[in-house]
Amino acid sequence: MKKLFFIALLFSQVIFYSCSDEASITNCDTSKDEVEIIAEKLAAVIEEYHPTTAAVYTFDEQSNEWVSEIACNGYKLEPPFILVCGEYYNLKYLVKYSISGNLKLYFNY
Repeated sequence: MKKLFFIALLFSQVIFYSCSDEASITNCDTSKDEVEIIAEKLAAVIEEYHPTTAAVYTFDEQSNEWVSEIACNGYKLEPPFILVCGEYYNLKYLVKYSISGNLKLYFNY
């Protein structure tokens, strides 16, 4: 019985140690889903760079390229969506983003 208790204690320590590493925190935090993690990362980038405009691009499979949908001043992060120019876009479909003076969001629906 003591062996079983010791093994369980050791196993819990291994799990705790591996989840305390900052690089693996997204893999160990089971309370957050993928969209929440994306929203947090996007919010951190927005907070750091303070872009004033946002542009949304969607992937057009017929032409096999990114097409600009909309661009304007102002956006609002409302997880699981981002509001850009009065249109809501689901962060679940966000493929990538970049900031080069403005916030560029790339969605693949």
